[in-house]
Amino acid sequence: RALALIAALAWPVALRAQDAAPVTPPDAASEPAAIALPSLVVEAESAERFARSVAEAIAPSRELAQIEDSLTALAPDIAQRVEHLAALLSEPTASLEVLAAEAKDWGTRREQLARWQRAATDRLVALEREIAELEARTEVWRVTRDAAREMRAPAEALARIEGVQAALRAAHREARAARRGLVELQSRIAAHESAIASGIEQLDAARNAAEVSLLESDSAPLWDMLGDTSNVWDPVATQLASDGALARDYLARPAGRLVAQALAFALVAWLCFRGRRFAARVRDDAQLAASAVVFERPLAAAGLVVLALTPLFHPHAPASLLALSRIALILPLLRLLPALAPRELFGAIAVAGVLALLGEVRGTLGASPAVERGLFAFELGIAAATLAWLMRPARLALLREGQRLPTLLHSALRVCWVALLVGFVANAAGWSNLAHLLGTGTLRSLYAALVVYGGARVLRAGLRASTLSERAGRLRLFRDHGDAVQATGARALNLSGYALWAALTLMGFGLWDAFTRSARAVWSFELAYGSLAVSLGDVLTFALTIWAAVGLARLARFALEGDVLARFDTQRGVAHAVARTAQYVVLLLGFFAAVAASGIDMSRFAVLAGAFGVGIGFGLQNIVNNFVSGLILLYERPIKVGDSIDVDGVIGDVERIGVRSSTVRTWEGAEVIVPNATLISERVTNWTLSDRTRRVGVPVGVAYGTEPRLVLEVLLRCAREHPAVLAHPEPTALFMGFGDSALEFELRFWAHLDRFLPVKSEISLAIHDALAAAEIAIPFPQRDLHLRSVSPGAARALRGDESEPRS
Repeated sequence: RALALIAALAWPVALRAQDAAPVTPPDAASEPAAIALPSLVVEAESAERFARSVAEAIAPSRELAQIEDSLTALAPDIAQRVEHLAALLSEPTASLEVLAAEAKDWGTRREQLARWQRAATDRLVALEREIAELEARTEVWRVTRDAAREMRAPAEALARIEGVQAALRAAHREARAARRGLVELQSRIAAHESAIASGIEQLDAARNAAEVSLLESDSAPLWDMLGDTSNVWDPVATQLASDGALARDYLARPAGRLVAQALAFALVAWLCFRGRRFAARVRDDAQLAASAVVFERPLAAAGLVVLALTPLFHPHAPASLLALSRIALILPLLRLLPALAPRELFGAIAVAGVLALLGEVRGTLGASPAVERGLFAFELGIAAATLAWLMRPARLALLREGQRLPTLLHSALRVCWVALLVGFVANAAGWSNLAHLLGTGTLRSLYAALVVYGGARVLRAGLRASTLSERAGRLRLFRDHGDAVQATGARALNLSGYALWAALTLMGFGLWDAFTRSARAVWSFELAYGSLAVSLGDVLTFALTIWAAVGLARLARFALEGDVLARFDTQRGVAHAVARTAQYVVLLLGFFAAVAASGIDMSRFAVLAGAFGVGIGFGLQNIVNNFVSGLILLYERPIKVGDSIDVDGVIGDVERIGVRSSTVRTWEGAEVIVPNATLISERVTNWTLSDRTRRVGVPVGVAYGTEPRLVLEVLLRCAREHPAVLAHPEPTALFMGFGDSALEFELRFWAHLDRFLPVKSEISLAIHDALAAAEIAIPFPQRDLHLRSVSPGAARALRGDESEPRS
């Protein structure tokens, strides 16, 4: 033990001596440093813990085990799908719809394999980091062992070092074995990805060829195909087995998305239950009463909304599960739409539900062209007959919701009816691709219209109920502007519904990919002039971001000034200043976000800002002066919104303090635009800067000979008896002096500025009545008239003496 203690004390000294006088060659200078003996135990425990953590981390995870099991089961499925694809492509009757559904299933497989490949790659990357760390630690402990042997370290220390090296080597062997397994797993996944990519390329080529030959006969007439019913169900069984395998693989994943969808359904159903109790209390609201059925059937409303959003909850779900969700969506539609639409249209809605169900079943039977085309012809015939029945003027008038709607709806239904008839004839004659393009696209567009209409009615009813609820009534934003909020939300829902319906219609006609490619081409189109290149996408991005920033800034100011800050006891004008500041900050941030989103180089923008600053210095001085003056008005607050001011002879109330100018509404009703710089640099009289009271003076003259003290008493009594006269400061009555025709008095009192003119008028009337009751006369002005150069006759006429003068 004494020798071990001496070695421990000498160990750092020896290592420092080695550092001071290195004897290793220059190429070994990069070797790691040995671990000092005093830190040996702590570092050894750390290294062993790391080795154990690596061993635990490289143990087969549940996710990788599921991937390996799924790959084992996937191999025969892919081989079966390849055979099925070869048989499908060999058939000249394969329709665009069948090819699109097949391509979606193959795409789902590719996304699944890509997800597995990402999981294996992420695990391999993490494992590579752990292997590198193991190798680095192994090298450190090798150097430590060599140094310990050279320094003749104690046997206990050497044994500890050997144990750590053994643990690191074992972990390294296990990590390398796990790496080999992951590389093998990646190779297996890549092989399946290659087969899937080859199948997708074949499907894309077949779809392109089918799209090019839309106006060519691509199959036998329907009556010839229906005569041959041999081998009808075997392809269907194969397709169902493949769809079932995809569905099982998807449902075997973690159920987080399913749980999220279930929670969304529970939340919407609960809100509808609450809305049902609320709707019973507001039966007088016409808009809410029209959609009260939404709250009376909350489960159907919740099912309609949540099932319609299934593609958002499950973007990578196979086509079979999405088809099941669309079939389930028929039930809430048939539950809600007959109650929202007139009773006479219930038959058309029921037929639409049946056709939607037939369409999903027909998609499953697409592997058997004869059965699929026969069912498709039946579906098109029923749909065309239903539209013909619906286009009758008596039934079309039942959908009247506006003056232009019946005309537009009649035109749209007529176009759909023609498309269905053309599709029916094309399907029967052998133009199956054209028939599926027209018929399937039209049917899906009609079905999408029903779904979007029902969902919009549910959401609009919920929005209306929420704006009229008691909780919303506690907010001034909804209490004072509930109708505006509801109208804005309804417009947003309508626009979203139209956009969603248009997207679903393009998807139904198979034009979504072409539309997105064209949109991307237009979006990236550039106009170049020398070194300057501007793309339409950058311009639109900048404009949309600015538009969104302006709307968000207005909403922030509206909410802060109208509701949030109104709850605090602040000085007048503070809420307006804070709200305006928030608006300017949001606008500034939105501007920088628009610049960043549009791809403008900020270094170039700095040069542009410099040039803009020079322009401001020369040509925009007044604008900048007014802007800075507006900021001074907001923060110093010498003038606030609602103040009564007198500036340059303009007397009125301040209605708005803007960026460049302020609006003053005169008491005559005119609105005067005053530049902010004028309010800062010129003399302004603010009647309401510190309070809203004003002194009013009423001059009074009485006849000579009247007792002055009695007049003062009468004046003070009239002021004190009026309820609008303020008690503090007290009213005063003053004897102002001796006038030409009267003794002059003045009554002074204080009143609120909002009513000082009516109060002055009422006090004047009270003074008149009081003086009359006290028999105090109010004289009129008296003047002495001296006449010169007037004839005696005229003088007598003025005196009223008409007698003749004596001779």
